[in-house]
Amino acid sequence: MYDWQIILCLPVGTSENGKEKIFTSSVTFSHGDTNAYMAVEKFNRAAIKDAFVTREVNVRINLRDIVNLHNCDGIKDISRVKQMKKKIDSGRHILQKDEIPNIKLVRAKTGEIIIFDGHHSMLAYMSSGKTYLDEIPYLFVSRTEGAISNEEILAFFGNHSYKIRPDKWKKYVVNWQAVPAYQLCLRIQNNMGELYNIIFGQISHK
Repeated sequence: MYDWQIILCLPVGTSENGKEKIFTSSVTFSHGDTNAYMAVEKFNRAAIKDAFVTREVNVRINLRDIVNLHNCDGIKDISRVKQMKKKIDSGRHILQKDEIPNIKLVRAKTGEIIIFDGHHSMLAYMSSGKTYLDEIPYLFVSRTEGAISNEEILAFFGNHSYKIRPDKWKKYVVNWQAVPAYQLCLRIQNNMGELYNIIFGQISHK
């Protein structure tokens, strides 16, 4: 069996920053050719019900330190970020129809946390004043033994993964808005903080 672990995390509330509600689930495949996208697809939100537990966050993770997979030109819709910010400011969260968080993360062997889905949502939370990961809803995907391998990170580059040496993945980002020949790009912004700094002026002035 080939197992992944998925942790669904929800903020407890502004009065209890440093705590979050979590639900942990294992996703098992009978074959080894799997990736984080497949694990999320197989994850059953309906099975969670009220099985959340509240935990203390020992080390608070700054959203700015999370590694992005898009440069600023890969953020396709600034108006969407503005709409999300309004929703967050009104006290609601950014969730999919099945109540799974838009924001999905993995941890690399180096310890770095990577956002592989939900860049727009995270930018919206940051523009709404959120600083730490425990202040927002997210899905954390890992192998049952922990961090995912460099080879598994390449799945986030889609059809371009074969062009990248596994240990050099951090040199690249993807822009799915470009024509296929130009979708794989050299990294310019190194983390969500740098990406936010570039995007923030556009959010404020559009």
